[in-house]
Amino acid sequence: MVRTIKHHSTIYAVDVLGFAIMGNHFHLLMPVSPEAMIPDKKVRRRFRLLYGEELELTKGVLDPYRNRFSSLST
Repeated sequence: MVRTIKHHSTIYAVDVLGFAIMGNHFHLLMPVSPEAMIPDKKVRRRFRLLYGEELELTKGVLDPYRNRFSSLST
């Protein structure tokens, strides 16, 4: 579970301040960065971490992924 939290915190624009792993669920204390704070370069890097190095984002789809990487619901 800790490995999953670390992996996803590198992809999504969050800072994990604390966590508690329970028997059947977990709790996270994490602020989510506003999408305006994520530059294009970081959106592309997060995309490659999520989908693999061989894929690249085109300029026209940066904003939807910027929104996704800063969405608490995602």
